Amino acid sequence: MARLLKIRKAMIDLNMEYNGVSYMDSRSEVIAYSDHDVAIRKGPLIMVLTNRGSPEQKASFAINTTGWPRNEAVVDLLSCTEWATGAGGSMSVSYSKQGYGGLPYVFMLVSDARKLKVCSDQEMGIVSDAEKAVGGGVSGAARMGASSAAAVLAAAAAAAYMV
Repeated sequence: MARLLKIRKAMIDLNMEYNGVSYMDSRSEVIAYSDHDVAIRKGPLIMVLTNRGSPEQKASFAINTTGWPRNEAVVDLLSCTEWATGAGGSMSVSYSKQGYGGLPYVFMLVSDARKLKVCSDQEMGIVSDAEKAVGGGVSGAARMGASSAAAVLAAAAAAAYMV
């Protein structure tokens, strides 16, 4: 919950915008849903919540229209894991990887996330020019270790607060 509050505060303090509308002035919009999942856009953030629970499941959730362009680097601000949009700006969230069953996601463009300073470049697995020169690099951060039930409850409370 503290991380979600930090994200929200930074969004407000930096007057983050999406399509020329500030986070505070933007309306929450459901951009995709299924029987088990919902994706909500609020300004430059996309929150994905599920009632799938844990453990992991061989299931995924498609967000066909994120509003972001194709091949755009995005990051889940809860795990600092970098993702990329697909054709037409689509995304697919998988619940099959161990530790991912039932957990929420809060996505944002990497370019915007850097301004928030919630995830460092190192946590996001971004290699700096200096590291590239010496052949270095790092992998993305590990997924949060919270239990799925607690994470979903916290995300639901935060989503209500962030909206």
